[in-house]
Amino acid sequence: FRPVVDSVSLANSVVSGGIDMSHSSGSASTGILEGAAEAGDIQLLQSDEFPEVGYTIVNAGKAPFDNRDARLAAAYAVDREEFNQIRNEGMFQIASGPFGPGNVGYLEDAGYPEFDLDKAMEHAAAYEEATGTPLTFTYTYQNDPETAQTAQLLQSMWGRAGIEVEIVPIEQATLISTAISGDYQTISWRNHGGGDPDSQYVWWYGGSPLNFGKFDDPEMNELLDRGRSEVDPAEREAIYEDVNREFGAEAYNQWLTWVQWTIAYQNDIHGVLGPVLPDGSEPFPGLAYGHAVSGIWRSDAG
Repeated sequence: FRPVVDSVSLANSVVSGGIDMSHSSGSASTGILEGAAEAGDIQLLQSDEFPEVGYTIVNAGKAPFDNRDARLAAAYAVDREEFNQIRNEGMFQIASGPFGPGNVGYLEDAGYPEFDLDKAMEHAAAYEEATGTPLTFTYTYQNDPETAQTAQLLQSMWGRAGIEVEIVPIEQATLISTAISGDYQTISWRNHGGGDPDSQYVWWYGGSPLNFGKFDDPEMNELLDRGRSEVDPAEREAIYEDVNREFGAEAYNQWLTWVQWTIAYQNDIHGVLGPVLPDGSEPFPGLAYGHAVSGIWRSDAG
């Protein structure tokens, strides 16, 4: 196993035969890998089933985002269609909430604010009127070339609404500790891959140390408690759809896109997702949290 920070270098290494297999999600690397796969040089396994979501966490536990107008101003200011075209070459799906297609709680429209520059400026003005200060904030991100481009693009979009944003790069090793500490105003993030939605309880329940957004929403807490105890599948679906809608209404997290992961591998590699399960079912197709390596083999081995 070899970590490669730059996804383009990783893709080129697979294409050249220097690496047997890679697991990546960047659009630039995906384009390289898809071209090589079309030529028959390598194989690809791609999945946006049960995806995690790329987004911005806003710290609702401190100014300015303890104010709902500030959160809505930041949300309305981002043109996510433009963002997806520029940063992902249009490859990814625009996220409607934390639950991607295939997941319990998924909604095509959960009420998350769509791009509207006038509304962004209206909410920014409402924030300034309420607090006496203009809406400004910092955006903290992992210091790598691709995430830096995301930070710069978001900064420019917020700027179009008159919102001044300072972008702050930090090393990956300190990203999680920064989120836990709450010593930030907004931070770039990716999380909430497929599985039972109760697994997200620790990320969103008020007072949880893993609730990095620091919001403590009584309605959200009540929904999460009900979802944890409900056994009827239809009722659970409805509960988590309401969780989705609450995120849309309050803009605690600023959703961008669901992530498509790509596993690229040489033509002599097989069994990428692992063996058929004991009950005869196929392995879980989601790639957000990785994939089993126990069934991988090479046709030229031995």
